[in-house]
Order: sequence, then structure tokens, then C-alpha cells
Amino acid sequence: MSELQKIAGSAMAGSISNLVFLGCAYLLDKTLEPNISTFISLCLSTIVNFFMQQFVFGGDSENQSEAIAKFFTVALLNNSVILLLSNYFIDKKHYYQRFLPKTMRSQYNTVVRTGAGALSFVFIAYPLRRYWVFKE
Repeated sequence: MSELQKIAGSAMAGSISNLVFLGCAYLLDKTLEPNISTFISLCLSTIVNFFMQQFVFGGDSENQSEAIAKFFTVALLNNSVILLLSNYFIDKKHYYQRFLPKTMRSQYNTVVRTGAGALSFVFIAYPLRRYWVFKE
């Protein structure tokens, strides 16, 4: 698989797990505080993401436990960044919401979580998964 295919595959897997994250968070926001629903949704989407990323990068069955440990170390870092960024902007909603178009303001939490996830994917998740967790 070429490098471009790996980037595209990893992004697609990340997008699917991000849909799990955003969907769960959206539903949980109706009954829980946004900070708690963000945390629970990140945990669920991380489990989904592991299996999808392993498929994309072709996990080595001999080093399965090492890959799992590395993946969840990266996931902890990645999810911490997403959680911190999301919580910061959700807590400051009254200030930052005005920068969104009026049609998107009702989905402020989703926009914030998507932006935090995108930044974290580009600068943390993909590079570490590609060159450390699932290195060839």
C-alpha cells in the first residue's frame, strides 16, 4: 500500500470513528454535561479506531500486545488534546460562538469537537500511528 493510500485509509478510518465520537457525544449531550459526554464518546471511538487503524496499517500479529500498548498510549495523548481543546472552547462558548455563522451556532459543540479532532489527527495521531505504532 502506498503512502498516499495509507494516509487516505487512516483518514477514512479516523472519519468513521469520528462519526462514532460525534454521534455518541451529540446523543449524550441531551442527558449529560458536555464535558462528560465528550470523554465517554472519546473512549468508545478509540476502541473502534484501533481496529480500523490496524486494518489500514496491517498490524503484525506477532507484536499484537506491543501495538495495542503503543496505540492506546497515542490514543491517550490524542484524546487528551481533543478533550482539553473541546472543553476549553465549550466552556468559553458564550465568547467563541459568535464567530460561527448563525446557521451553525446551534451545533457549536460538534463544530468544536470536529476542529479539535482534525488538529489532533494532523499533528499527533497520524504521525505517531504511522511511524511508531504501526511502523513497517
